[in-house]
Amino acid sequence: MSPPGKVLAEVVGRLEAGGYDIGSEELSGCRGTFPPTTPGALAAPQGADVSRHFPPAAWMGTARARDRVIATWGAADINTWLQSQAGPSIE
Repeated sequence: MSPPGKVLAEVVGRLEAGGYDIGSEELSGCRGTFPPTTPGALAAPQGADVSRHFPPAAWMGTARARDRVIATWGAADINTWLQSQAGPSIE
């Protein structure tokens, strides 16, 4: 079995090759019982986002837009990785 980081890198690579943008929310200080001065615990990403931008097109004003959005979300398999490694979202 591959280490989680390698699997994530493969997922992100596939998404980027498919035209998706990968980003994350602002970094923030560590949470929990660690003091902010703990080495290596200075900041951690608090989330991730996957998006895909489409130039304006005629299909956007039709029922096909719904199908395109569903297909786009389905292709973003980063959700599967996140749930297997980090658990479900608490928000």
